Amino acid sequence: MIMKKIIYSIISICLFSFISCDDEDNYLKINDKNTTASEFTFNCKEGIVAQTGNLTDSIGKCKWTTTSFGYDSPITYAIEMSIDESFSTIANVGNYSTSGQIEKVTIETLNTPAQKFLAENAKPSDMQPTKFYIRVKATLGTVGLMSPLYSNVVSVTFTPIPLPKVKPLLYIIGNSLIGWDNSVAQIGNELQLFFAEDSKINNQKYTYTGIFNPGEGLKFPVKAGDWDTAYGYTSSLVSNGGGNMPGPAEQGIYTLDVDLTALTATLTPYTGAVRDYKTIGIVGDAAKGWPDESNITDIEMIRTAGYVWIARNVELKVGNLKFRADKEWGSSWGAGKTQQFPFDGNGDENIVIEEPGKYFIALNSLTGHHIIILESDLPVK
Repeated sequence: MIMKKIIYSIISICLFSFISCDDEDNYLKINDKNTTASEFTFNCKEGIVAQTGNLTDSIGKCKWTTTSFGYDSPITYAIEMSIDESFSTIANVGNYSTSGQIEKVTIETLNTPAQKFLAENAKPSDMQPTKFYIRVKATLGTVGLMSPLYSNVVSVTFTPIPLPKVKPLLYIIGNSLIGWDNSVAQIGNELQLFFAEDSKINNQKYTYTGIFNPGEGLKFPVKAGDWDTAYGYTSSLVSNGGGNMPGPAEQGIYTLDVDLTALTATLTPYTGAVRDYKTIGIVGDAAKGWPDESNITDIEMIRTAGYVWIARNVELKVGNLKFRADKEWGSSWGAGKTQQFPFDGNGDENIVIEEPGKYFIALNSLTGHHIIILESDLPVK
C-alpha cells in the first residue's frame, strides 16, 4: 500500500511537471477555465484640471475585486493607464499585493503616470482635456506563472500638468538601517535618502551604500510622514502596500540597489575601499568661501548613518562648491561628468549652484554620491 502511494505521488509529480513545463500552452488552456478577472470600478470627478497647487486634492476612489487563476497562489495587481483602449503604450499607476481599494485617489495619482504621454517639452499652457483609459492587470505568482488577466477598462477625462523632468527623491527606513521614525523631523536621520547616479526621470534606479543590520527589515517611503504611498516588499517591490524587505543575515557594509521600473531591490556586500573621516565640510564661494591656511570656511556636515553625512538649511548663493574631508584636500568630492540636481555621482569638477536658497545636502563618503536640493523641495506629506 505504501509503495502504491509512493508510485502515485511520483506519477502526479511527473504529470504536473509535464503540464506546467513541457507543454505550457496546455497548462494555460486547462486552467483558463477556472479564471475570473477583477472587476474594476472608479468613482471620479469630471473635468479635473491638474495645477501645481492642487495635486494632493482628492478626486474620488477606486476598487477592484480579487482575480482568480484557479490556484491558491499570491497575486500581484498593477493599475495601468493608457491613452488608447488597446493599451499600446502603458504607464504604471501603482502596484499592489492584494485586491482592495484606494479610498483617496488624488490628482497626483493620475497626473504622475500621465507624464509618459506628454510631449518632451510640454508646457502647462499646451495642455488640453485628455481621455485616459485605466485597468487592473493581475499576475499569478512573482514571475507570472500564467498569462496575466485584465479587468474591465474605465475611462477618465482630465487635463494633466507637466512635471519637472527630474527623478523624484526616495527614502529608506527600517531597523535594518537605523529605525522606523518616518516623521519629517527625521529626514536624513532615521529617514535616510537614496542616492543615484543621475537625476534623469527615465532612469528610476537608486542606490545606497552603508551599514546594514539584521532586523525587522526596510521600507521605502516616497514622502516623509506618509506610509500609505511607501514601497513595501514581497518578493519584489510593491507600491502602496507589501511587507518589509528583510535585512542581511549579519551586520556589514552593503549596497542596496533599487529599480522602480523593474520593481527590484538587491542587497549585496560592498567590496570597495573603506576610509573613515573625522569631519566632512562644504566649501566654496557658493557657501562661506574657499579655505586657505588662515581661513577655514568649512560648513561641517553631520554623520548620521555610518558613511552618510548631511547638512540642513545650508544657505547657498550663486557660485561653486565642493566637499572635503578633515579640513584638507587629500580627500574631496565634486560634480560628476554631467552635473545634475538633486542627484549626482562623484567627480573632480566644482559643483555649480545657480539658484540661491536654503538647501538640504547629503554625501556618501564611500561612493561620492551626493544630493543637493532646496529644503522646500523635499518630498513630505
